[in-house]
Amino acid sequence: MSKVESDSFSAGDLSGSINRLWNVPEVLGVVSSLSSLMESSGVSVLSAGRNRVVRVDAVRGDWTGRLAVKSFGRRSLLRDLIDDKRGTRARRTFDTACAMVERKVGTPEPVCYLERWRGKVLVESYYVSVFEEGAVCFKDELVRLFSEKQECALFMDLMKTVAEGIASMHEAGVMHCDLGNQNILLQQRGEGWHDVKFMDLNRSRRCESLTLDQRARDISRIYLPSDLLRVFLDMYFKGDVPPGAFKRKESCYRRAFKWHTKTRCWRHPLRTAANRLRSGKDESSYPLERDMWIWDSRSAQPISVMRSRDKRRWYPMSRHLGVAKSALRAYSDVKRAYAELLPTAYSRSLDMKGKFAVGLGFDSGNDDMELALLEELGDVPVLVRLHAHDAEGLARKAALIKKLHSEGREVTVALLQDRQSVMDAGSWDKFVAAAADLIKGSVHAVEAGHAINRVKWGLWDLRDYAAIAASVKKHFGGGVNVKIMGPAAIDFEYPFITAALDQLPEDFRFDALSHHLYVDRRGAPENMQSGYATLEKAALLRAVAKTNSRLRDRVVVSEVNWPILGTGVWSPVNSPYESPGERHNDPSVSEDDYADFMIRYLLTCICSGMVDQVFWWRLVARGFGLVDDTEPGGWRKRPAFLMLKQFLKMMDGAKFVDRKQLGQAGGVCMTFTASGGSEFTLCYSEKEGVEVELPFECARILDAFGKDIECGERLKLSGRPVYCRRASF
Repeated sequence: MSKVESDSFSAGDLSGSINRLWNVPEVLGVVSSLSSLMESSGVSVLSAGRNRVVRVDAVRGDWTGRLAVKSFGRRSLLRDLIDDKRGTRARRTFDTACAMVERKVGTPEPVCYLERWRGKVLVESYYVSVFEEGAVCFKDELVRLFSEKQECALFMDLMKTVAEGIASMHEAGVMHCDLGNQNILLQQRGEGWHDVKFMDLNRSRRCESLTLDQRARDISRIYLPSDLLRVFLDMYFKGDVPPGAFKRKESCYRRAFKWHTKTRCWRHPLRTAANRLRSGKDESSYPLERDMWIWDSRSAQPISVMRSRDKRRWYPMSRHLGVAKSALRAYSDVKRAYAELLPTAYSRSLDMKGKFAVGLGFDSGNDDMELALLEELGDVPVLVRLHAHDAEGLARKAALIKKLHSEGREVTVALLQDRQSVMDAGSWDKFVAAAADLIKGSVHAVEAGHAINRVKWGLWDLRDYAAIAASVKKHFGGGVNVKIMGPAAIDFEYPFITAALDQLPEDFRFDALSHHLYVDRRGAPENMQSGYATLEKAALLRAVAKTNSRLRDRVVVSEVNWPILGTGVWSPVNSPYESPGERHNDPSVSEDDYADFMIRYLLTCICSGMVDQVFWWRLVARGFGLVDDTEPGGWRKRPAFLMLKQFLKMMDGAKFVDRKQLGQAGGVCMTFTASGGSEFTLCYSEKEGVEVELPFECARILDAFGKDIECGERLKLSGRPVYCRRASF
């Protein structure tokens, strides 16, 4: 470490120290006139208030640039007596900055400090550093991203840069003691950041190494909403699990600082009033945490910025009361309908045409590759999502929708809200109108809204859903012959469906109940959740559709998948950041299980007669799709894609006949008639290695990928389906 050499110097009544590198006549001329310069109209004021910061031009040899000058405000006599012993704020800032430069910790290069005493009274004091051209502070960048660039990857990059910068400062033995977001500077590089530097160092301390307690206390003044803070602390420890003691201390210090901030207006009423009067409305403030909305393109969803406990304080009471009231009102009718429906499962012959569908992202920039994969699956209906936050992508996706329609493919469109479109119903209506103008006549159905019971999608109050649904009905429902479906809730939380529907007018009716029906994301579709597996959940969903006057008796599962193991932040359950340490209750599955579960889920929903159509979400996605797009030029077809391709081929023109249980070991046989009138049977078992004797003579058996396997008197089944037929095919 190279030591910063400094020289003592005086300028009239001012005295202090100057960095020897800056001890040149041109700079001395500037700093010698600080008293008059601070009030000059020719300087640029960076910060006004008790502590005033201005920017002045300076020259040093062949260097021409600007200096930042901070004037520290007057304080009480007691503070002056303390500063007389330990050094003024200006001196402490200069000494710490010099030490940080020596320890290779980022800070604006120190130039000098100056102070003037009248006996034991500090009359004026200044700290001068090099002005960081083009630097932005952490706070301003967060505010900018929340308002302009709501992309998760940018937030993660910014947070990681700052977290690692703080860690480096702490590892160098420097404790800032006033580590607010506004005191952290960065340089931008394209859409990234680098070169973290710390300012406002007058409270800083230096030691050989910081304890966990000191680190926790220092970092507790960083502001981020709670789930982003969780990620930030993981980043600070650079891939290690944050120690439990650190997290407890950090939480304790954070609560203390929050109380300290909250009570400032009581402790310093005059100063607080003056600051409010001076600042007026602060346009650079953070949005309310409930209005913070960040899109994660890697997992194709918004992220939650708050932990569950912090979300709860933003829920309006009307949300809880509305859901409870609606559930109680619907309970008896739905229960009765469910009891009647469940015994009818698998009892009817059903045409398989158009029942199985896939979702398309068109987010990779390789639309032709995605369309080519779709062609391989045959004449399968598709769902395309249009996002309110992506106005720029609307025209491109609309062109693709028209192309799909012109080729004779059935297209469903989902219209997805963001927080801004919920807060401003006019912006949502404008988006829906623009979408309708572009794709009118090219779509079969439109889904109104998305995951309305997940506040990360922008809906804190279900009363806001009425405007979303009404706008879609207005622009797509009049004379265009388009089916409107909703309300598109997610998971096994059906009371939210009826609560959302209760916000709609009495004469409003969806053409189908659409829902994102997952299987507790904990394993096989036969797994139970509160006594309900996929079949029971689908039957209960059908019961809701049958008994609600705002729904026609039709059910569409418009989103379902399983998150795939090892896909990191591209998985919907790992985003936005893959934290270190062991994961508990991880719902991710292997690619093979994903494929097996998919076929069994589709069979359960459709062949039971409880669901009319299922859209698998989605065709291409690294973390949850049928195809892995990790390598831009060489997408990989996962087993699920190949199995779905064979499944759709077998179901083309087929009709479901019946479902039989084979023995007591969980073997299942589902019989279909093919388009030519012959029969085939799809067999699988929930358990591995179950041997069964088929109730018919089998001439040929195909595996899940369409390859021949050996026929025998007994068939060994697993969770992966096989296709059996009496005649050759």
